[in-house]
Amino acid sequence: MTWKELTDIEQVHTLISHSFQVPCLLFKPSTTCSISFMAKSRLEANWNFDADRMESYYVDVKLMRPISLFI
Repeated sequence: MTWKELTDIEQVHTLISHSFQVPCLLFKPSTTCSISFMAKSRLEANWNFDADRMESYYVDVKLMRPISLFI
């Protein structure tokens, strides 16, 4: 599983457009939350999609607060 980090709002607009061609997972974890850590670990352990079937993106809700709020 390869995470692509969203670091600006323009990437979010691009992701939305891109999601019409390829399904996209958007995960908004908090790096200090144990529940977020566990959810991310379980996703990674059980992920069985090829990158061309589903892409995975994340936004760190603490570091990228404006983007997280925009989403």
